[in-house]
Amino acid sequence: MYFTKHNEIIKLVKDLHFEIYDEISKRMKKYDHSIHSKVEKEGNGDYSYNIDIFSEQIIEEYFQKKDFPGGIVIVSEGIGEKVYPESMSNRDAKYKLIIDPVDGTRELMYDKRSAWIITGIAKNIGDDTTLNHIEVSIQTELPTTKQNLSSVIVAVLDEGSWETIWDIKKRKIVSESKRLKASTSKDLLHGYAVFTNYFPGARKIISGFADSIVSEFILTDSEDKSLIFDDQYISTGGQMYLLAKGVYRFAIDFRPLLTNYTKKKGYGKMLSCHPYDLGGYLIVKEAGGIITSLDGGVLDYPLDVKTDCAWVAYANENIKLLLENKIQNEINPLKENINGYDQGI
Repeated sequence: MYFTKHNEIIKLVKDLHFEIYDEISKRMKKYDHSIHSKVEKEGNGDYSYNIDIFSEQIIEEYFQKKDFPGGIVIVSEGIGEKVYPESMSNRDAKYKLIIDPVDGTRELMYDKRSAWIITGIAKNIGDDTTLNHIEVSIQTELPTTKQNLSSVIVAVLDEGSWETIWDIKKRKIVSESKRLKASTSKDLLHGYAVFTNYFPGARKIISGFADSIVSEFILTDSEDKSLIFDDQYISTGGQMYLLAKGVYRFAIDFRPLLTNYTKKKGYGKMLSCHPYDLGGYLIVKEAGGIITSLDGGVLDYPLDVKTDCAWVAYANENIKLLLENKIQNEINPLKENINGYDQGI
């Protein structure tokens, strides 16, 4: 797919993704999960496992040898923030690029499910640059060792989201680019509505919230209540892809609201989504989906490595109209009364 803008940038980022894939693929085949799942360090926003560490070095080496048009500020959890070329000041770099080189580490390190390389690129306006300024999102699938095909997704502002299937090992395209379109279904029945609930500490709260949202949409005269499905894909990039592809009809991640509760219960800080996890949000938007902050506003989280992010996504306006008010009615009391959930939880 050839876009009317940013093609040089897209090629540079794709090539970086392929270099990361090469190293991960080699290591996946050489070592087993006992090595990949070893904790190496605790980063700014998440743990870094063995499978994460070397990708940071690849990113730094790549931008040391490549000329990025206009200069670039790189934002990544393991790197922090760096400017390339290194002689350029932060304020003079034309672009800001936020990258998660392995989103879905916990899926891939056990060879269970694909992870994703996520990159979002925005015009650099310094510390005021946010997710809402992203003009290009690129995601590359990091498949399990049993796969030889990988999806590469590119979204450009006002030009759509496009998926190309690659034999990534051979660097060979095996399908024509296909435009992604979010689901046009008008309700949730027989589809996926996803409530992010990965880790211990607040599962009962999140599950109760999920039941309160979907219960009225289940047909009360049906003996079969399995009409709305859940899916816990431990990868925000994977969730963005499935929303854009029309698989998910709705998804929400409000983990940042629960940190005070989990701390009080002795579980520590709730591990939450960060801006680098949401670098692919434009993929949903350009596929016709709607993704917002919890209050319905734009995703204006800063492009940094520390901010905890909550978000909600709807496949289309019909799903949004169906759910948004109910979500607000449930979320607002949760925000105000989270400490009141101690009893019985």
